[in-house]
Formats: sequence, C-alpha cells, structure tokens
Amino acid sequence: MSQTGKCHLRSIRKKESVVKITRIGLDLAKNVFQVFGVDAQDKRVLSRQLKRKEMQAFFQALPACLIGMEACASAHYWAWVLTEMGHTVKLIAPQFVKPYVKGNKNDANDAEAICEAVSRPGMRFVPVKTIEQLHIQARHRVRSELIKQRTAKANQIRGLLAEYGIVIGLGVRCLRHHLPEILEEAETVCRRTSGYCSRGCATTWCIWTSGSKPRTKPSRRWRTPTPAPDACSNCAASARWWPRR
Repeated sequence: MSQTGKCHLRSIRKKESVVKITRIGLDLAKNVFQVFGVDAQDKRVLSRQLKRKEMQAFFQALPACLIGMEACASAHYWAWVLTEMGHTVKLIAPQFVKPYVKGNKNDANDAEAICEAVSRPGMRFVPVKTIEQLHIQARHRVRSELIKQRTAKANQIRGLLAEYGIVIGLGVRCLRHHLPEILEEAETVCRRTSGYCSRGCATTWCIWTSGSKPRTKPSRRWRTPTPAPDACSNCAASARWWPRR
C-alpha cells in the first residue's frame, strides 16, 4: 500500500476513536462512489466521495456497521466484498429509496436517502444472491431477451410477406414450418418476391434453423385468396394463406 493510503487509513482510525459510525448509505457507481454515515444518535458524521480503488481500504478500516445500498448494477458484488469484511449489508429496491430523497437528485442526496431508508423498521429488502443464483438469473434474462428478438423478427417477416399477398398464421412455429415452402415458390412463381425480400427472409430462416432438426415432410395446405387487380396479377398468382399449425 502506498504512503498516501496508509496516511488515509490512519486518519480514518483516528476519527473512529472519537465517533463510531453505526449506519452507512452507499450510492454505487462505476468509478466514483458516495458515502453517507451516521452515528448511534442518527447524526451525520461522514459524507464524502470515494474512488473505486479506495473502496476496499476505506471499509476495511471501519468497524463493522450496517451498510445500505440500492439493488442495482454491481450491488451483489459489493455486498459479497463488504460482507467478507464483517459488515452487514442490506439491499433496497430503488423505488423504496426515492421517497426519502431530499431536494434535487444527486449522489450525495441519494446516499443520505439510502442511509435513512435502511433504518426503517418496515422496509422490504432484496436478498443478496449467491453466485449460483446470479448464473441462473443471467441465463433466464438472456433467454428472455432472445425470445423477444425472435418474436420481433417473426412479426417483421410476416409483415414483409403480407405486402406480397402472402399471409401466415400467428406463431413462430407456423412461420418456421411454412417459410421454406414460401421461399421455394417465390423463386419459381413470383419473380417480384425473389429479390431482397426473399433473401432477407431466407437469411433469417438460416439463422433460426442453424443446429435444429430439419422438417421431414412439408405441408401443402393452402387456399387462394380473393383475386387481386390486374396490375398485380403476378403477385396474386403466388398469394397464399398459410394456416396455423
């Protein structure tokens, strides 16, 4: 540890000999953290900023106390680190901290609000997750986001094909089932759909079906819609309604 860090730790220990911090509100950030501490009589005894490299040395010099933090990004990591130092860490949902913010929203006021909220007897806290629980949560969140992206892409493909008179039933399964047939007919019957639209749909189809089991027997169920005007007779010839499977 550098000479400056040693002097900083000695100053903290000297201050702690005069007043004891019992509760701290910690406003998390990427690089600059805000700390707000009170004593047993709820009087403010600490309000300062800490850089990321100073965090561990600062809290190691403090006696064990109650530390409150918002349940946001990196909250679980700092909860693990501070708990190993002997502190008691409690996480609070941000919506429960907001009523205690005084004045404009800034780091100092947020830290003070967290320190006040963590002392409330009826406050609901967020449990600190283990590493295994965070792994499971990450998998679920990534999967949920991928499902949203897949649904959005399926709706986009159905909307593009509807411009050519090709209507597909709802559901990703229905689109995945009928899209190869539509692309095959688009190349042979309707030259209007054999350009950028079919190529884009084919690219998306390849992404979807990469690594999946191919369909063995295609379905040929379809019915012709109402006749279209003569100006778009070529598109009307290839228009289909693909039922939901």
